[in-house]
Amino acid sequence: MVSNTSVSCARNGNGKKIWLFDIDIAIDLFSVKIEAKQALAA
Repeated sequence: MVSNTSVSCARNGNGKKIWLFDIDIAIDLFSVKIEAKQALAA
C-alpha cells in the first residue's frame, strides 16, 4: 500500500493531494482496527 502511494506521488507530482490520500488510508486502517477489537470483545 505504501509503495503504491509512493508511485502515485511520483506520477502526480501533487504532494498535497497524496498527503491527504495517505491520511484517509491511515484513518481507514485505524477504523478497521477499532472495529476488529470491538468484534473480538463482543
